[in-house]
Amino acid sequence: MDEKSKERLKEMREQLLLEMPRLLHYWKQNSWDAENHVFITLGCDNRPLKSGKRSTVLAARILWAFSSAFRLNHDTGCREMADQAYEDLTVHYLDRVYGGAFESLCADGTVLNDSKVVYTQTYLIYGLSEYYLASGCTEALETAIEIFQTVEKYSRDPLTDGYAASCRRDWSPEKGLLTVDTYLHLTEAYTNLYKAWPDACLKESLRRIANLLLDRWIRPNGALFQTLQADWKETDDLSDRFADDAECAWMILEAAAQMNEPPLTERVNRTVSLLTEHIAVDGYDTEHGGVFDRSYPDGHIDDGKMWWEESESVIGLLYGYRETKEPLLLEKALGTWDFLRKYIIDPTGEWKWKTQADGTYIEPKNPSDPLKCPYHGTRISVLCIPLIDEICN
Repeated sequence: MDEKSKERLKEMREQLLLEMPRLLHYWKQNSWDAENHVFITLGCDNRPLKSGKRSTVLAARILWAFSSAFRLNHDTGCREMADQAYEDLTVHYLDRVYGGAFESLCADGTVLNDSKVVYTQTYLIYGLSEYYLASGCTEALETAIEIFQTVEKYSRDPLTDGYAASCRRDWSPEKGLLTVDTYLHLTEAYTNLYKAWPDACLKESLRRIANLLLDRWIRPNGALFQTLQADWKETDDLSDRFADDAECAWMILEAAAQMNEPPLTERVNRTVSLLTEHIAVDGYDTEHGGVFDRSYPDGHIDDGKMWWEESESVIGLLYGYRETKEPLLLEKALGTWDFLRKYIIDPTGEWKWKTQADGTYIEPKNPSDPLKCPYHGTRISVLCIPLIDEICN
């Protein structure tokens, strides 16, 4: 790595150190309802939802964000907000009858959607295990373990290793396509839980899911399938979302590091090289910087750039550079960070949700989709600050 790139990385590190507390302060000021001890859901316009809907995904992501920030910076204010988020999540969202958590609540706390979306349950495991690592709260860890065991018991088909994307309240699986999001976030959640609870059965599940990503979900060109049939056959959706490829890269690297099994690690390293090269070559906007949203088999590119996609792409490309030392990956990671800082990070508030290729802001038509959260904006700091230290030293 040349000196100029090293200096740019060090500058990025300092910028991340400042950005994380600023962003979390915004959430404390605008989402935390101190009177009712709940977090209010913000839409992609960064305003509270008019319906007052309360999202379980958001509650779990907030718990993870403040917990992980505390582990990085040891700021007592982050720990206090993590405590509040833990109380909100465990008091209001958990299903005490069937296990897991409801999908969403109404403004008054009554259940709005009682289904068990597996993607959502993974965030509970992720947030609760991170809170345990930050606080030592054994009840949080026990709840995370219970949800892991419930997901494995009801969502997974032992004959195919297919995980249902969604279950009914009683955990009876709903028929439908397999989704890559389910497998990515199972990997993310189980890896974090394994840090807190190095259990043999959990390791077996994590190994199985990592191998499924490697064997079933990643195409020869380094792109992920978005959906597959229940029997693992392809669907008509052959689009490629580059930020999913980036998430997959760093998530399977983290999983392999925790399991520490050399044959798996070798396979993962080869695959990460393929994934990140694909992003840098096929997904990067050489004119404006940043990573495009999606490509399609007919050659069409959706050149919009979403807040979370740019953040995850920086992380994935930097992880890829650490493993391969390929200068192109570092160049594209820094270029994406520059785009994110220039066009998406708002120094007076939350990040902008989406821009056109040239950075022009796109006004959201439906503020409730997608929901905002401090998770991606915090994670780029939590993961990249130690990663930059490792790369530069």
